[in-house]
Amino acid sequence: MKKEGFTIIELLVVITIIGILTSISVVSLNEIRKNSRDSKRISDLERIQTALDFYFIDNHDYPSDYIETGEDISEYKLGYNNYKALCENGFKTSCDALEKTYMGIIPIPAYPPYYSGFYYVKINEDNPNYKIFFYLEAGFEDLNSGFYTATPNGIYETEGEDQLFLNELLEL
Repeated sequence: MKKEGFTIIELLVVITIIGILTSISVVSLNEIRKNSRDSKRISDLERIQTALDFYFIDNHDYPSDYIETGEDISEYKLGYNNYKALCENGFKTSCDALEKTYMGIIPIPAYPPYYSGFYYVKINEDNPNYKIFFYLEAGFEDLNSGFYTATPNGIYETEGEDQLFLNELLEL
């Protein structure tokens, strides 16, 4: 007489295979999430840089890294607190109705990690320029994982004085 059903060995083999496939898919999903967050960071960064370019065209200068309350914006991230928008008078909580708006809502970067954000610093008063420090988790196109600095001239890996400034800023 033959019994119908599966043996314990067969069930254990199937459960083991399902477990292995699940763990592989979870690892792949985490990498996809990291790549997606990095892609969004680069897209948001390009939008911020475009808004800064329009601001520069109209004002022949970049916005100050000191906001209306006098706080130093470089100690904080773009998109938070009093610098959620870029208006004709620089970074503010929001733009007034009659005020020219360059970016009504500055995007908040995707998390994790905790230091993920856009840190804006205006430099060189005689020849206006800016730096935006940011972090990539998995990398994007030809950029590897790590900290980068964006300027009007492009994106480069954060090193030297910029790395020292960033370490102090993030207390790394």
